[in-house]
Amino acid sequence: MLGYHSLDMDSVSGVGVLDKVMVVLRSIADRPQALSQLQASTGLPRATVHRLAFALESHGVLRRDVDDRFELGHG
Repeated sequence: MLGYHSLDMDSVSGVGVLDKVMVVLRSIADRPQALSQLQASTGLPRATVHRLAFALESHGVLRRDVDDRFELGHG
């Protein structure tokens, strides 16, 4: 999995926030994850993961399952 530190050195798109969103989505595509698991799997700072996950949820791209883990949404 591409982590945050990899993005610092070699941005895929040149748009940092988009690269971080893709890291979050790819991580969640592997399996539903709680916020703390998502932070660990992406290597992104907690505040960044929180902000991105909740923003993606508000757009329907992510949703939460019955165990309050983030998973891909239908948006």
